[in-house]
Amino acid sequence: MRRIESACRNENWIKDKYIDDRLTIKEMATLAGVSHRTMLNWMIEFGVDRRTHAESIKGEYTGENAFFYGRHHSKETRSKISKNHADVGGENNPMYGKAGILSPNFGKPKSKDTKKKLSKANRGRHRPDVAGPNNHWWKGGRTSLMACIRSTVSCIEWRNSVFKRDSYTCQDCGDSRGGNLNAHHLEPLAILLDKYNIKILHDALSCKEIWDVSNGITVCKACHTKRHNKLIRRAA
Repeated sequence: MRRIESACRNENWIKDKYIDDRLTIKEMATLAGVSHRTMLNWMIEFGVDRRTHAESIKGEYTGENAFFYGRHHSKETRSKISKNHADVGGENNPMYGKAGILSPNFGKPKSKDTKKKLSKANRGRHRPDVAGPNNHWWKGGRTSLMACIRSTVSCIEWRNSVFKRDSYTCQDCGDSRGGNLNAHHLEPLAILLDKYNIKILHDALSCKEIWDVSNGITVCKACHTKRHNKLIRRAA
């Protein structure tokens, strides 16, 4: 199984299985004997874009497989469809003014893929009119800045770059188990935030030193804990 796992680190292997053979990420992970997260990290590393839901089911519900295949709308139904699509802009739209709890998406969490796309689209934009207390999601600042930073696409890309440079191996003990590795800031993130007086996420994303790969090192979870314990003792 280790032989197959090693082959999966090959960019051509991943593209052949995912793009040409149209295997799912779960099927590829099972074939390689690794976790779904590990397989996804390899895809991100090699720049393989994930299929959208529409692309993944394309062709499955067309032609004779379509639910409405061979059937026809009645004249009454066609008349209703025509009226409903006559003008649905502005106040004529049945969803006009339905925000918050009235929205059909209220309470429905966004998928990780959607959050990633939104993060990329808004990267570098500073919108004080919808930031902090002005944002409708504001809950008194309960989410720490460091937690926000670690959930960004920039942090994921930085972590993957550190892993790749260190050959996915803990630099303290040599552990290379998938899912057991962390990317550690040599100069702690908290110190960098104080050093540059960073208070908001926009400033953190613009700070080059936070995303400098040379300031990162790959360590396993156990060694990561030891490094932070040393930092705490040093500060005390």
